[in-house]
Amino acid sequence: MRSILRDFDCHSVLRSCVDSILSLVVPSPRSITDRSITSNIRGAGVLVIVPGIGVEMSPASYPMLIQLIRVIHTVSPETAFAVCMHSVAGCVPYKIHDGFVAAHLPETWLRSVIETNAILESHKQSGYAFGPVVALVIGANDIVNPRVMWDGKCTLKGMPVCEVWKATSVLVLTKDVSDGSAGMQNPLFSGSLVETVAVDSELKAQVVKDASNCKVTVMSGDASQSLHSILHMLQSRGLF
Repeated sequence: MRSILRDFDCHSVLRSCVDSILSLVVPSPRSITDRSITSNIRGAGVLVIVPGIGVEMSPASYPMLIQLIRVIHTVSPETAFAVCMHSVAGCVPYKIHDGFVAAHLPETWLRSVIETNAILESHKQSGYAFGPVVALVIGANDIVNPRVMWDGKCTLKGMPVCEVWKATSVLVLTKDVSDGSAGMQNPLFSGSLVETVAVDSELKAQVVKDASNCKVTVMSGDASQSLHSILHMLQSRGLF
């Protein structure tokens, strides 16, 4: 089946599928007051995408995410991509991989957590010499929660997390900002990681330092609604 998908140019099918979904998911796009969101995504030197279990809860988001990547790659071919494939995200990594194969996107853009963190760290160390690093967190919570790294009471302590706070900006698409499966509030979602974390350990101090120049924007709504809004805005600007 995968060999058949590789030989099949599904661009028109994806476009048709996304157009249909855009008309069915919600009657009209949610208003986005901060139009710099799409500008940040289009202007990124590196776009790190972290899909979580929330993507599986909103299956319509799969073709939208693939289409969004294709659109950005078309209008900004110099943008580098890193899609974090976290093992605790259920079947999400497998479905995204299949979507990449079907859309003829480079599978080298699919990265492990360790590889993604190395990319984030290298660009931070370079002073973001190759342009802004934008992290797009979609339906993920625990896997981007810095508290997992240091909270001794966390049931997920020791699990690798994607250190998106090392990016220059983070756009979080989430249905709500309530506690994740670990039962902990994510300080990344509360507005300012720098202001909400009490520094009482060396690790926390390093996280706060890394996050000091990171702007976090949270868009409420399920993954498909939020991706729908971004795609609609890009579409309205004649980008696809």
